[in-house]
Amino acid sequence: MAIKYFSALSSEEISQLTEAPAVIAVLIAGADDNIDKKEKSWATRLVHYRTFTSDPKLHEYYETVNVRFEGHLDSLVESWTAEKSEAELSARVSALNPILAKLDAEYADLLRESWRSMARKVAEASGGLVGIGSINKEEAALVDLPMLD
Repeated sequence: MAIKYFSALSSEEISQLTEAPAVIAVLIAGADDNIDKKEKSWATRLVHYRTFTSDPKLHEYYETVNVRFEGHLDSLVESWTAEKSEAELSARVSALNPILAKLDAEYADLLRESWRSMARKVAEASGGLVGIGSINKEEAALVDLPMLD
């Protein structure tokens, strides 16, 4: 499926944007040196829900992301190590900035807002006293995706 807002982008740039939710999910879930099943499961559900609950302009994007999300997520989790992944994944998120600059400003803002919301929800998936609702200190440092402009 071709996303109309991505018409000016290369296939590599489109790939980076469609892999971004998986990268962000692993970045946040791994911030505390532990990626658990709740975080992975919740991230997968979030992407699916956003195919119909996000801003209507993002439906097409999330429909495209949803098709390959679990595969991207599993691949990133398999290659994840606590020692190296935060810096690598942060760099991948930061590399989205020049791509976002090529998009319609309103659409780029919607993506950033959606990714930050997703990061917060992944962070809340397994924190707190009863396992949900709070964000630990490691995740809190990343949850607003400070590497995004």
